[in-house]
Amino acid sequence: MTLVNRSLAKLRAHPDFVALVGIILVAALLRAAFAFRVPVFVTKDSLEYVAPALSLIGGGPLELAQRRTPVYPLFMAGAFGLFGRDLLVVTAAQHILGVFTAGLTFGIGRIAFGRVAGLVGGLLAALSSPLLIYEHYLISEAVFAFTLVGSVFLLMAGLRSGRGLLLALGGLALGLATLTRPVGQAVLVVLPFAFFAHYRAWRPTLRASALAIGACALIVVPWAIRNQVVYGTAGAASTGRFLISRSVKHERNFTFYDKAVGAYPGETPERARAREIAQDVTNKRPEPGQIFQRVRDELRLTEAQTDTLLRSVAIEAIRRDPLLYARGTVEMFLELVEGAPKEESVRWHQREHDQPRVANQWGDLAYLLGAPTPAQIQEQDRAETLAQLFRPTQYSWILAPLFLVGAVAAFARPRSRPALVPAGVVLMLLAASAALVGAVPRYRYPIDPLFYSVAAGGLTTLAGPVVAWAQRRRMHAYSAQAGGPLAARRQGGREAGGPARVPS
Repeated sequence: MTLVNRSLAKLRAHPDFVALVGIILVAALLRAAFAFRVPVFVTKDSLEYVAPALSLIGGGPLELAQRRTPVYPLFMAGAFGLFGRDLLVVTAAQHILGVFTAGLTFGIGRIAFGRVAGLVGGLLAALSSPLLIYEHYLISEAVFAFTLVGSVFLLMAGLRSGRGLLLALGGLALGLATLTRPVGQAVLVVLPFAFFAHYRAWRPTLRASALAIGACALIVVPWAIRNQVVYGTAGAASTGRFLISRSVKHERNFTFYDKAVGAYPGETPERARAREIAQDVTNKRPEPGQIFQRVRDELRLTEAQTDTLLRSVAIEAIRRDPLLYARGTVEMFLELVEGAPKEESVRWHQREHDQPRVANQWGDLAYLLGAPTPAQIQEQDRAETLAQLFRPTQYSWILAPLFLVGAVAAFARPRSRPALVPAGVVLMLLAASAALVGAVPRYRYPIDPLFYSVAAGGLTTLAGPVVAWAQRRRMHAYSAQAGGPLAARRQGGREAGGPARVPS
């Protein structure tokens, strides 16, 4: 056997390894071609991560706003510390995480639905336009996607193998995901139900839940205690800012303040004024972030006090009109599932989130920002082409039904029941985002790898009977072709009065 034949034999003996390496190569080559053709995208929130990261590597404290969590600034500080104070080193590190995320996506599909599903899901994650683009932002999407997908992979591996260590590691990874983006803690609601659907018994369900949730708590609880000490509110992060923004920007039909009624009996002047500001912003329709800043500045409150006050104002308005809130949440959920086509265009992101737009807000750190270089301007068309290889919104009409088929198959087939974890996580985080933040497309993208895995499982579930039927047809045709001459010879022998002769 030649060296080439031996190598091919070894590859055929390890098809999972070949599939995984193929996905990693596709993801890595795409990101290597994209990473330096486009300037780093920034938002008004980016400075709240960059400044603490640079402070940390300069020997200062990690000072974060109340609504920020520590994992992403620590990741950013690590990138700056290793490779220098250049924004591109952060996005390059995030693109590397994107490669590993695609590999983990293969693992999730492989565990639940088999190699083909893992390969399809992994390739979709490797080529996904919004995943590629948001790895190029100075926001937490890429790190959250990696920690969330890694957590789900470990939890599924623990369910499949029965190893408690993997379940605990999955819980630790989920804790890191929560301290990257606090909505990750909503996954804790899903786990007991997914575990029970898998085990169909209470004792292993309780054991697995205790391991995963307890390990997650080891990461999250110390930060919650820190927030209690520093801000007077326990929790991974604040929620009032986001809930009032969702109620004003994405709904715009809530009533926060009625001039004919004025302040409620026993209500503090500060709270009445906060409701009046919320109503004013709702009527004028400027950016909802102005509510938080106006209330904080006018009433001279701390960040934590403002957040608590606005959370109570938003909840009160929702309680007065729960049907409006429920209907809006369902509509926003469906909008998140559909996605936003403009988010899959590099040119749109360059136009909306270029660096000069925020330079005046960065103060002493504005030296990190700059306009696109001549080389980057020349490469815009190539970057756009690279980001168009797989645009999920063009296939949402088929991906969403395939996801539902995959989720049903996971519930119906014992071998595929670990897939109830990613299916439940997708539905829970979409619902939480719609309920707490609104139809903000970028909050959907970190869960896309999980969505692709379950949809790929739905595809193989539907394709399985078709493939089996085709194989049976091929076998019947082969048997008929191979048996035709033999049958003729037997018949000829009988007609001659002797035994049929069968060739050796």
